[in-house]
Amino acid sequence: MSQFFTAGAALILALSLWGLGRKPKNFMQKTFKEKTWIDQKGLVETKKKPYFEIHLASKSEFNEWLPPKTYRERANLKKQLFHWISLGPEYRLNAIEIASQWGDSRVIPILKRGLRDSDSQIVICAAKAMAKFRCSKHPIKPQIKSRPPRNVFLMR
Repeated sequence: MSQFFTAGAALILALSLWGLGRKPKNFMQKTFKEKTWIDQKGLVETKKKPYFEIHLASKSEFNEWLPPKTYRERANLKKQLFHWISLGPEYRLNAIEIASQWGDSRVIPILKRGLRDSDSQIVICAAKAMAKFRCSKHPIKPQIKSRPPRNVFLMR
């Protein structure tokens, strides 16, 4: 008899704990839908371009930006871009803009990270920069057709 009481108590305890752990349902569906719509709208809207402290002094200097010439300059720029892409949104946008100006294939990983960013402005800028790399200008090496091994050749 005590086994039934123990099983019943355990069942009541399990149901009460399970019931307390559940989230309450929304009784006001209208306000819930409005809130969801506003949240989704915020994901799509683009934000104003913020003023960068790290950006070059003026836009004219940025337009006059020259790609690095030596190996050391290229390595330093790539290292700096990878550092900036892991910082805040202003730094990430600046890194994407410089990478698009540079146009080298070494910046493709940075642009790919920009495509997966949470800021829509960074994603748009990275997509524009990736458009340069869509059609590869390097010829694809043709695969050399080698003859099959000798024992397969003799079996045919």
